[in-house]
Amino acid sequence: MNRIATRAALVGGACGVVAFGTLSLRPHAGIDELQAAARVAETRAAAPVTVQLSSLGGYRVSYSAEPAPIPLNEPFELGLHVDRVAGPALRAVNVRAEMPEHSHGMNTETVMHRRAPDGYVAQGMLLHMAGRWSMLVDLHRADGIIERAAFDVAVE
Repeated sequence: MNRIATRAALVGGACGVVAFGTLSLRPHAGIDELQAAARVAETRAAAPVTVQLSSLGGYRVSYSAEPAPIPLNEPFELGLHVDRVAGPALRAVNVRAEMPEHSHGMNTETVMHRRAPDGYVAQGMLLHMAGRWSMLVDLHRADGIIERAAFDVAVE
């Protein structure tokens, strides 16, 4: 049976989460197959992206929030894990959050703590408005270059 791979960019409604995936459909797929593919796509789009490569590809950054999901107008901690892919050692890691649609950031200052050779915790995070936020992780390399990983999160 001939199958075609359809590259799909799926946007998850109010979550503002974008997921990329490959759906395999027959050239003349029936409605049942299309509906099943749509259900798979919705499942993929519902989960926020928590792992990113940094802007120059030197590091793989993942995060987890405590508590999860990230609460509205309440303090939370952001745990970070940074794997070195091809970049030099890191001098520092900083995190901040911004609301791109409103051109402002948080009203609080975060305090960073190193937890392991590749683990960090940002304390004092607080997202004071509902909507889409961008978590910006700045990776300060030992050679002076700053790489960034960005995560979009929806807060309700």
